[in-house]
Amino acid sequence: MSLFLSACPEPLPQVGTTLDLTRPATRVSPRIPLAPLALRTQADFDALEDRFLGRRDPAPLLAALERLAKAAKPAERDEDALLLMRLGVLYRDQDQEAREANGSGYLQLALAIGTRLRAEAPRSPHTLYLQGYIPFAFLGGSSERAMVITADTREFASACRDQWRALLAAVPDYDGPRALDHTRLAAVADALDIALAQHALPLPTASEPAPAVIASRAAIEAMNQLARFETSTDGDRKTQCRDWDAARAAINPAADRSAVELELDLACATHLAKLDVAVPLIVRLRDLEGPAFAPCVALARLGDRVDPGRLEVAVRATNLDCR
Repeated sequence: MSLFLSACPEPLPQVGTTLDLTRPATRVSPRIPLAPLALRTQADFDALEDRFLGRRDPAPLLAALERLAKAAKPAERDEDALLLMRLGVLYRDQDQEAREANGSGYLQLALAIGTRLRAEAPRSPHTLYLQGYIPFAFLGGSSERAMVITADTREFASACRDQWRALLAAVPDYDGPRALDHTRLAAVADALDIALAQHALPLPTASEPAPAVIASRAAIEAMNQLARFETSTDGDRKTQCRDWDAARAAINPAADRSAVELELDLACATHLAKLDVAVPLIVRLRDLEGPAFAPCVALARLGDRVDPGRLEVAVRATNLDCR
């Protein structure tokens, strides 16, 4: 898998001259050579991101990776699973930066990537890495920063530890992006053991990855709809949710629904402030997906759309605990 990027060096700032746009050009515009950039290893992605992150708008990079992701077959090609994992990590990192700047986030896109990898390549080490990285980032961890763990974040700590322990058991020398190599991953898991031991209540551990299954047409449609939902305007989301609800009503209500379909149900219920629909969906997804689903994050997003008092009453009637 390759991207074609400009082979020219980074442009230097213009000094001491200006461009006169009132006169026609007298020279042919120079051609910009393109050079292929292979994307097969963690180091390849590190080098690509170094050209963008912190220096340019990351939107073109995300758009290029999204185009590649549409044709990815992670169950067949390890490099495609790596591509999806790195895109999920980028979404999660951009979500954190956007939240700190009071902007819209990419969390749902990262979760959708995780759901796709679990459905198409559940035994890939890259799937296990992303499933551990999302809660790791929620805890404030990065390749440079330590995690902050409290009684309220035990579920995230447990999910990160269990996923990365399973990863290292399958591939002991697995190295993630940048400084998150196998030594650092093992150190994080050990640190989480110590932190979790400070809290008496037991936590469930992650089960063995499920055997690979072929995603249903409904699940694939929900994945695409979920990705579209996150990047749409409020008006488009309202229309999308109306159409999604109408399609859901047309099928057998007792039929089993995949996790990603339920996640889109929850996204729409949250956006439309349907408290009585959203809270049961959060409970159901927590029971269905275990550590891979973050109910406290879902409740926080719902809390931005509904009356806090009504939300507190609704949560009190469940066994959700995000105190």
